[in-house]
Amino acid sequence: MAKRIVGAALLPPSGGLPRRKLLRLKGFDYAEPGCSYFVTICAAERGRPLLGTKVIGAIKESIQRIRDLGALVHCYCIMPDHLHFLISLSDSGKSLPNLIRGFKYRVSRAVGRPIWQRSYYDHILRPSEEAEDICRYILENPIRKGLACDFDQWPHAEMLDAL
Repeated sequence: MAKRIVGAALLPPSGGLPRRKLLRLKGFDYAEPGCSYFVTICAAERGRPLLGTKVIGAIKESIQRIRDLGALVHCYCIMPDHLHFLISLSDSGKSLPNLIRGFKYRVSRAVGRPIWQRSYYDHILRPSEEAEDICRYILENPIRKGLACDFDQWPHAEMLDAL
């Protein structure tokens, strides 16, 4: 089947919808104990859908549930339309995709409607990368976006588990 390129998307000859880009690294074990991930989950809606009291409470409860399942959540930051966190897996056998799927389901159920985009972004930390630098990046996100002058002023970000 011949394909034609439109922008960055591959379209079938019939001009149908482009294929979704794969976001997970093919062949990588996303359940490997000790692996750390910088995760970004985006809200389905534009604006400030994640800053409602009910949504923030559901997100924080779901982060705690991830920790209860044995994963370490080193830090997180709830932004108006996305969420960042740094997570390390334990030997619980839970994979990152399963943890994220459960997280998104619990938050959406608590809020009473779907609030997340279909997928999420993850960056697997390499041994040469410093988790402290990633946490600093996560916690300083509200400063870069002009929402706070210091990360201590943003009430929706926190360091949780030791690096």
